[in-house]
Amino acid sequence: MPWFPDMAISAFCDTVQLLKKIVGKRQLPLTSARQVLEPSSAEFIAALAAGSNSHSILQVGCGLSTIALAAAARATGTCLLSVHTDKQKQEIVRHHVTHLGLIDFVDFIMDEATEAISQREEFDFAVFTGDPKCYIRVFDLLKLKHGAIVIADNALHDCTNQYIKHVRRQPGVESSSLPLGRGIEVT
Repeated sequence: MPWFPDMAISAFCDTVQLLKKIVGKRQLPLTSARQVLEPSSAEFIAALAAGSNSHSILQVGCGLSTIALAAAARATGTCLLSVHTDKQKQEIVRHHVTHLGLIDFVDFIMDEATEAISQREEFDFAVFTGDPKCYIRVFDLLKLKHGAIVIADNALHDCTNQYIKHVRRQPGVESSSLPLGRGIEVT
């Protein structure tokens, strides 16, 4: 897979600045802030998505990762598909994305992930930050391009053990846990 360092650096730095505006001012409600990726994970994911020149990006869940992935989408000239079932949380994130000038790079879908992705084309980058109980089901439904990257949040918690075992058993798939934030599984 080719690597595009200029896009990775751009998305990383952009994410750092954007998250400072949100997290630094504590603009996310406490209930939401506990449920989203930690900034270090979000910054890494933005750099990875942009550096791999991803053009079909999916997010299951929403929060700081939406801002990071929108920055990556801006760097690669594409649009993020963000799927979530909580309308209130999605509206809060939409407000911040709009305020940060990233709304043109995010398509918000309010639906179950399994329904929203079943009729979509192949993805080359996907991030799961929602309920870990659905990670396996969503992973199995994904249509992925060759060399696609899938990130799952909470890799250091027991709630993702079954998912991690599942993806690591897939033929031709490499997967590792990274100790960023609450842990991320990179597949």
